[in-house]
Amino acid sequence: MKKEKKFRIWLSVILNVVLALVIFYSSYVVVQNSLSMSLFGLFFILFIGLIGDILDHRIKTKQDGMWTETIIMLILVSGAIFVLELFVFDFRLGSVFVYMIPYSLVTIILTYVHYQLKSN
Repeated sequence: MKKEKKFRIWLSVILNVVLALVIFYSSYVVVQNSLSMSLFGLFFILFIGLIGDILDHRIKTKQDGMWTETIIMLILVSGAIFVLELFVFDFRLGSVFVYMIPYSLVTIILTYVHYQLKSN
C-alpha cells in the first residue's frame, strides 16, 4: 500500500471519529438530549462514515466516474443530515430541507466544474 493511500485512510478515520464526537457532544451537552439519542447520533455517524469510506475506496479502485461518486456521497450525506436533524436534534422537516438542498446544489455545481476542468 502506498504511503499516500495509508495517509488518506487514517485521515478519513480520524475525521469520522472527530465528527462523531462533535455530534455526540453537541447533542448531549449543548442540546441536552438523552444519552441514548446522543449515542445513536455518535454510532450513526461512525456507521455512515465507514460506509462512505468503503464506497469511496471501491469507486476509486473500480475507476467509476466522478458523477457516480458524487451521487453516492450525496445520498449518504443527505440521509445523514435527514436522520440527525430530525431524530437527534429534533428539528422540523423544513429546516432539514434548508440544509439538504443548498448542500446538494453546491456539490453538484462543484462536481460539474471539477469535471469540466479535468476534461480540458
